[in-house]
Amino acid sequence: MSPNVVLLTAGHTYSINSSAGGMLLLLPGTVLTQHVLEVQVSSDTRKAPITKLGEVCWTCSIPVESRVCMYLAGIRFLFELPVIG
Repeated sequence: MSPNVVLLTAGHTYSINSSAGGMLLLLPGTVLTQHVLEVQVSSDTRKAPITKLGEVCWTCSIPVESRVCMYLAGIRFLFELPVIG
């Protein structure tokens, strides 16, 4: 894929681990290193979810069934998007 191409997709993932600097995600589809993901995280202290951008640092496939894989991805947070409104 060309570096000038933006691919927009939507979906859900599971957060396995989270810290101030990043997250470990379990994804139903593959991502590549250096992809940037928008992650919306629910918050105990805010009504609206927190939206962060994260860069994929590494990824690893996990076979679930003979023809199905899930993917682990470690992301590093780039910054938190401000709440509008």
